[in-house]
Amino acid sequence: MAADPKLATNNQRIEARPWLVPKVAEIFKRYGMAELEQKCLEADISFAPVARPQDLFDHPHLLANGSLAPTTLPGGVKTRLPLLPFQMLGWRPPLTSDPPEVGQHNDAVLAAIGYDAAGIAALKAAGMLGPKQETT
Repeated sequence: MAADPKLATNNQRIEARPWLVPKVAEIFKRYGMAELEQKCLEADISFAPVARPQDLFDHPHLLANGSLAPTTLPGGVKTRLPLLPFQMLGWRPPLTSDPPEVGQHNDAVLAAIGYDAAGIAALKAAGMLGPKQETT
């Protein structure tokens, strides 16, 4: 395909997408991820694997550079969450708290956007807030 004159320019490759994408997918299915990565490296082709979110937890790069922070989920489940993907002067913003339970901060969020205690109580009475209800 590299020598195909119908694919010489980017515009031609875009126009060829209806037949080109299935053809490339067919070729890629013949290889495992490690083999494709090696072929791209050898050919000096820029690439990055597209992973599913659950693949992050075992990704060697994220594990090696400390990009996953330990946390505790509601219900006591221990896991790791990805940190923000940047550093400033060698400092990476940390995970500042564990994820809240659903509705845990309803009162504080509603107060921050202007609801008073009576308004929050009315929302609770109408069943419009999540299952975890704070008492004020």
